[in-house]
Amino acid sequence: MDIKPYRLAEPIFMVALVAAPTLVNAAGNETHAAQNLTSSERASTTKLAQLINVALSNDGNRKQYSAQSAAMRETGVASSTLMDPKLKVGFGGLPVDSFKFDEDPMTNISVGLMQQFERGSTLDLQQKKANQQADGLGLQVNARELEVANSMTQLWLELGYQQRAEQIMLENRKLMKEMENFIQTNYSIGKSEAQDLLNAQLQVSKLDEKLQANAQMQRRLISQLSEWLGSDWLANEQALHASNQLNWNTLNNKLASSIDYKADQSVIAAEVWLTGDITMLMADFGMITLNHLPVAEWSWDAGEMSFSVGEEVDLSGFEEGQKVRFLVEKQGADYVLKQLEAVEG
Repeated sequence: MDIKPYRLAEPIFMVALVAAPTLVNAAGNETHAAQNLTSSERASTTKLAQLINVALSNDGNRKQYSAQSAAMRETGVASSTLMDPKLKVGFGGLPVDSFKFDEDPMTNISVGLMQQFERGSTLDLQQKKANQQADGLGLQVNARELEVANSMTQLWLELGYQQRAEQIMLENRKLMKEMENFIQTNYSIGKSEAQDLLNAQLQVSKLDEKLQANAQMQRRLISQLSEWLGSDWLANEQALHASNQLNWNTLNNKLASSIDYKADQSVIAAEVWLTGDITMLMADFGMITLNHLPVAEWSWDAGEMSFSVGEEVDLSGFEEGQKVRFLVEKQGADYVLKQLEAVEG
C-alpha cells in the first residue's frame, strides 16, 4: 500500500482551518470580556467615589468635628495673644459743690495705661495646647471620613453582589421555566411523569422565593445607603446599578510597598570572627546582657546556643578564631557589628 503523507496532512489542515476562526473568536470574546470588566470596574469605582463625596458632605459628625477643630484652633490664637491694654482716667480732690478743676489746688487728674503680661511661656504653651487639641479633632475628622468610606464601600459591594445574584437567578428561572414547559409538553403526550412536572414547578417556585428575598435585601441596602446620602438622593435616584468589582490598584500598590519594606527588614545572617582581644574582653565581662537589641531571637553556630533578648549569656567559653553567626534582623545585625567594633577599638 502506497502511503501519501500529503493526503494524511490534508484532513488535519482542513480541521485546523475550520477550528482557527473558532479559537480566534473565543480569544476575542475573552479579551472583550476582560475589557468590559475593566471598564465596569472603573465606572463602579467612579460612581462609588461620587457617592462617598456626597455622604461626606451630608455627614453631621464630620461637620461637627471639623467645626470643633477650627474653633479650637481659633481659641488657641486668641489665648496666645496679650490681653487688651486698659486706659485709666481719674481725678481726685474735686469740689463737689462747684465741680471746678481750678478752684482747689488739691484737685488732680490722673491718666494711666495698663497692660497685663503672662508669666514665662504661658501664651506659647496655651497656643501649642490648643493646636494639639485641634490636630486631635482633625484626626477624628479623618477617622470619620475613613469610617464613612468603609461603610459606603461595604454597602456598595453588597448591593452589587445582590444585583449580580438577581441576574443569575433570573437566568436560571428562565431556563427552569423552559424546562417546565418542555416537561409539560412531554407530560401531555405521555412521555413524562407528573412527578417530573411537579419538581420543575417546585424549582421555579423556589427561585421566585429567592428573587423576593433578594429584592428585599436590595431595598434594605438602598435604605442604608440613603442614611448616608440623604432622603433627597433616595427620591431622585431612579435606578442604581452597583457592582461587586472595584479598582484596587491603590490598595495593591500600598500592599506591595509594605511587603517590600518587610522584605528589607527580613532576617539575615551576620558572621563575625572573634579575635583574641574581643574574646578576652568578653571573658572579663563574664555575663553579657542584650537588652536594647531590636531582635526577637538569636542563634549561635559555635556551641549551638540560642537565646532571646534580655537574657544573660556566658560568652567566656568562646575561643579565639571561632566564628559567631548571628541570625538577626537587619537592624539588629548592624547594631551588633557596631558594638563589636566599639569593643575592639
